Formats: sequence, C-alpha cells, structure tokens
Amino acid sequence: MMTSVRTDERLLDGACLKEVLVSARNLLHIHVDEINRLNVFPVPDGDTGTNMYLTLDAVVTGLAGVEDSLSAVLESVSRHALLGARGNSGVILAQFLAGFAAAVGDRTAVDGAALARGFARGTEEAYHIVSQPQEGTILTIMRAAAEEAARERGNPVAETLVAMMTRARAVLAETPTMLPVLKRAGVIDAGGLGFVYILQAGVEVLHGVSVSTTAPAVTAYGAPDLEKIKTDGPPAHRYCTEFSLQGEKIPVASVREHLAPHADSLLVLRTGKLVHVHLHTDDPGEALQIAAGYGRVFKVKIDDMYQQVDAFLGNRIVDRTPVATGVVAVAPGDGLGEIMRSLGAREVLVGVPSVGDILTAVARVDTAGILILPNDKDIVLAATQAGKLATRSVRVVNTDSVPQGLAALLAFNPRVGLEENVAQMEAARTRVRAGIITRSVRTATLNGVSVHAGEYIGMSAATVVAAGQDEARVALALVGEMLKRGGEIVTLFYGGEITEPQARALRDAIADVYSQVEVQIYYGGQPDRDYIVSVE
Repeated sequence: MMTSVRTDERLLDGACLKEVLVSARNLLHIHVDEINRLNVFPVPDGDTGTNMYLTLDAVVTGLAGVEDSLSAVLESVSRHALLGARGNSGVILAQFLAGFAAAVGDRTAVDGAALARGFARGTEEAYHIVSQPQEGTILTIMRAAAEEAARERGNPVAETLVAMMTRARAVLAETPTMLPVLKRAGVIDAGGLGFVYILQAGVEVLHGVSVSTTAPAVTAYGAPDLEKIKTDGPPAHRYCTEFSLQGEKIPVASVREHLAPHADSLLVLRTGKLVHVHLHTDDPGEALQIAAGYGRVFKVKIDDMYQQVDAFLGNRIVDRTPVATGVVAVAPGDGLGEIMRSLGAREVLVGVPSVGDILTAVARVDTAGILILPNDKDIVLAATQAGKLATRSVRVVNTDSVPQGLAALLAFNPRVGLEENVAQMEAARTRVRAGIITRSVRTATLNGVSVHAGEYIGMSAATVVAAGQDEARVALALVGEMLKRGGEIVTLFYGGEITEPQARALRDAIADVYSQVEVQIYYGGQPDRDYIVSVE
C-alpha cells in the first residue's frame, strides 16, 4: 500500500477536498482522449471525457477565492457543478457531487462514516435523475464505490479511498458483461473510467503521490470496434440540448413530465433556484419553449449528435434527417462562429463577406428555404443584395449585431418554413440589447463624450456611453446604461487579443457591482473589438 500520507489520514477537510478536486480535474484532463475513445453509450459521440473534465473544471474554477472551511467548499462545489454540468456524464457527476455535499452538511471534516454517507447519498441522487438507469455505466461504478465505503466506514479516509478505488476498478472491468453495447464494442464504460480517475485523484492526494507519474487505472480494454458500433445505426434523436433554468420553486417533476415525450436521455436536476436540463431531441426550439414556461432559460448549448457520431466513427454513415430551413450566419470571430454552428447554423462566414461569398454559402445549404443572418449593421446591405440575387428561396433576418443573431438562432426551428422562422426570429432579436468595448483610433468628441486616441470606448446602439483609460470602468458604465431598461443576463464575448483570465476578471468586476444579474463570458475571437456585450 502507498505510504507517506500528507494529512490526517482519518479526516478530509476543506483544504484537502480542494486539492482532491483540483487533482481530479487535472487527471481527467490528462486522460480526456482515452476516455473519449471509449465513449459508445448512450451515444458514440466521443465526448464523455471532455464533458466530465469541463464539469470538474467549472467546479475548480468556482473554488477560486472560497475559504477552506468544508461547508464553504461543499456549497461552492454543489452550485458550480450544476452550472458547469456538461453532457450525460457531467450532469450525473454534478448530481452526485450535490448529493455528497448535502449528506456531509456543515461538518468541519469528513471521516470514514461521513464519506460513506456522502457516497451513498450522491449515488442515490445520481440514480434518481436518470429515468431509465442502465447497469454497466458510471452509475454502477458510483454504487460499487459507495458500497465499499460503507464496508470500510470505521477505517481512516485514506485507507477507505484505496479500498473504494480498488473495488471500482474491479467492477469497471466487468462492465462489458453488464451492458451489451460495451460487449459488442469490446470496451469498458467511459464514464465509469472517468469516475475511477476521480477516486484515484483522492488516493493520490491523501498519499502524496504525483498525478503525473500515475499509470492508467484500467488497461484491459483498448479502443472500441467501430465496425460493430456502426450496425447500431444513428442516435434516436439528433440534437444534444442543455440549458439552465432560474425561477422560484420550479417543479422539477413537471418539467421532466412535459419534456419527456419529446426527448430521451432526459436529466433534470435542481440546486436552489437553479435547474439544469440535459436531453436528446429532434427539436431543441420546442424543448426551450416548454422550459421557458417554468423560468428564465440561459446557458443554452446545442450539439448535432449526427455530426459528432460521424466524427467518432470516422466516416459519413449517418442518414440526415430532412429539414425545411437552413441558416447562413456571419460571425466576426472564430469563437462566435463555433457558437453559431452549435446553435444550428449550416454555414458560417467569419469576417466581412462579400455578396459573392454569401451567395456561395447559400449554394452550399441543401434545404428548401435559407435564412441569412448578417449579425452586423454593415453587412445587412450585402446580405440583402445576396438574397435578391439568389435563385433559391432566401430571406434575410435583419440582425444588426451578434447578440441579435444569437437570440435569433435560439428561436430557429429547422423543421418549419421560412415565414414562420422569420416571424419567430425577428421577435427574438428585439429582446436583446447589444454593446461593444473597443479602442478609439482617433481623438474626437462623440455624442458629447470626449474620446482620446487609444482610449477604451463603450458603445450601445451606435452611441458612445463611456470612454477612458480604465477598461473596467468603461465596461461598468456601459453595462449600467444597458441595464437601465432591465435585464437578467449579461454576456461578454471576448476578442482575440483578450486572454481568458482578463475576461474572467472583468466578468467578476461586473458581477460584484451588478449582483442582481448573471454574468457570463465566452470566447468570441473577433479581432477588432475587445468585447461584444449582450444584455437580455
């Protein structure tokens, strides 16, 4: 057995739990590709490792600045796991962590008995949110670890974790005998392997072993047999859709009941006033409309699983579901282009396209009707001209900013015609307000505001709101002006010259001053504006 325990081996306090979570995040990052290669259930889309890593990364990021008391750490873990949950495996992991936190409560440290209670409650909660639990998955590995913790509850935490990891590894090796799709593919469960790595991180921290020297937890099974997976056909539904809901006393059972007829892989979990939803559906717009009846919808993420499965299998075997309408969108940066693709745009032109560029993109879209989203007031004219010259059925939605374009895409339904989509998308684009933060190239007086060359300027609706040498001050003034007409979500899309730490710092500064709103950041990649700001 490993020795040289770095802390009181009978207890796991807040500071130590932080280290465990950081090490678990890092260990998952090391093995993301390995876990992704094994991902054949419930859909062979190759993202289980990525989703588990991003979920834990959100947890670790949320711990920045949190005091070392166990209660403070657990409260932060529960909240940020929910907000950062990604995919089936990430949502299940988030619910496990929330259950663990609830069971441990306000203790100052976790002993063997509390560890057993936490794993039992976490496992129970994880099973509870899955409508049709399957054995041979991450749920089975969670339960195996919980059962071992119960048997070891009188022993020191460090020793108990070793026993839990050993048992989880053994059960993981048996998962192909429990789930037919794993047996056909010749692999162990990907999510289960991810959870074993999380247990392994706990062992390593408490025993002072370097993560970088760790060998893979299980090596009995290699890459899946892709030819056998191909015989299973495409996923039952096309779009993996995730979003969060905020509201008072949202009835989770009712949300689940109303969404279930339209989806599978449905997971609904709640922490306080926040509810996170994950589902697979053919109509994300319908699901979002249903959810909007229960509260404010935000943090929407939509992935085309047909494309993901194609990429995983390495060819184009998946039949495409016919759709009525496609979208050509313009994005000022590569990050925003990826966001628009994830929201359903068939073609994305990055930069400032010509009329010919737009026409070429329209020609590549194989739908009966085509919508063009210019997403910039200076591109509306070119988009309109392209629409007139096209020999196809084309309409332009007059989105004159990126926030308007994203709002329109959220309202887009590929299975209905042009006119219905135009009506829905035009209505949606008017519900957001847009602003930018950039640098002035010359000294001038704009809208009564004196601006010197090189200063930051904040603009909304083509009006200069603030200017100065301090970007944070300019941003706060801009957001304050944009919030005068109300708003619940402020989103910053940061440009190619801005680092993520810079964007996070500005996000935190805005959140400190305007605590009544949710502040989000995303990489936009636009070259000419530090930030594009959205208020909705």
